[in-house]
Amino acid sequence: MSTNFQGQMFDYLAILRDLFGVGDPIGIMTTYTHWRFCRLEKAHRSDRREFLATAPIEFDDPDIHRFVISSLLKMKASKVDKDKAVTTEAFVPLVGKGTF
Repeated sequence: MSTNFQGQMFDYLAILRDLFGVGDPIGIMTTYTHWRFCRLEKAHRSDRREFLATAPIEFDDPDIHRFVISSLLKMKASKVDKDKAVTTEAFVPLVGKGTF
């Protein structure tokens, strides 16, 4: 997976953080044969964010389930700032009612 995709994932995770108030967003990039688990977490002693990603993992890796479960647990534990979050209702005028 190219660095272009990593940059795009960083942008998506930043959107989750900035528009939806997700504290430590996670993402999964996959070609279905290769998987890469990513997250944007707060850097130590700084307000900056650090993009972390696993090396590509083969779909038939016997431990892939550990990465999936770990990602879901990190997602569940991530705090969401509901005051900062934009609701999906804010997007309805842009795309039409009933498309979300």
